[in-house]
This record gives sequence, C-alpha cells and structure tokens, in this order.
Amino acid sequence: MAPSAVLYYFPTVDELLVAALVDVNDRWVAAVGDLPADRSDALDALAELVVASPTGDEGLAEFELYLLAARRPELRPELDRWWHALDDLAARLAPDREVAFAAALDGLFLRASTGVDLPDVRTVLEQLTS
Repeated sequence: MAPSAVLYYFPTVDELLVAALVDVNDRWVAAVGDLPADRSDALDALAELVVASPTGDEGLAEFELYLLAARRPELRPELDRWWHALDDLAARLAPDREVAFAAALDGLFLRASTGVDLPDVRTVLEQLTS
C-alpha cells in the first residue's frame, strides 16, 4: 500500500498510531475476557497468554497506550477498558486479592512483552489466587 493511501483513512500519523494502539487493546481485552470459566483452566490459559505475549513493538503497544494516555486524557477510556478486564478477571479468580492480582498480572504482561526472563507464570498466578 502506498503511504499516501494511509492518509486517506487517517488524516495524521498520530491518528494512525492511536487506531493501532486501540486495535491492540481490543485484542488484549478480548483475550482476557475469553478465558475459560473453570478456575484451573483459566489459570492455565492465562499463563499461556502471558508467556505467548509478543515481544517488540506489538507487545509493547499496550504499554505505549499507557504512556500516551498519561499525557492525553481522551485516551484514558481505553485504559479503563483494559483495567476493567483485569479487574473482572481478578474478581473471578482472586476475590480476596483483586488489586494485587490485577497489578501483578499487568506486571507479568509488561515483563513478557519486553522479552525479559519470566518466572514460572502459572506458579505466580497460583500463589496470587490461593
């Protein structure tokens, strides 16, 4: 596709960036929302999701959205969508430790997306939910 064709749909590069970040957020929110209902199966699937998190630009897009939303309040609803997805999952899997679970999960996703060595994610999730 010619670069000029992109400008037909996105008047500015900034709008293209925001659209890409929202698309990544859509996929992460959907993936977390589609986890199995059974606790053990959900923890297994969640651990796989964290470990399979892409590295590089795609993996860091969610966190780029964090930083951009810190400077641009109009993007904060996108962060709210992500945090609500984590909070809903935490309420289901770790009702007595919701805040710790959601924060740790966010950190695990960040660590995975940077390609840094991960701890045994399934064990961490089990510790957070038991």
